[in-house]
Amino acid sequence: MKHIPDGFREVTKDEFFAALAADKRDIMPTTEARTWTPWRVQTTREMWGWVSTGYASPYGTPKAYAIKT
Repeated sequence: MKHIPDGFREVTKDEFFAALAADKRDIMPTTEARTWTPWRVQTTREMWGWVSTGYASPYGTPKAYAIKT
């Protein structure tokens, strides 16, 4: 089950990566969460995006993408 964090809006995979490409800051995925992936701005550690699967997500977990509003 997905839970989009407060202050984020769900987008498609294509919208997520288009917004990432348009943002000139250094934004990278992190491994700080096991079942979801926070994408953070490297200089400030601000969470920029969220993906519903992480490195320890159960197989078959549907992906959801969200970006900070």
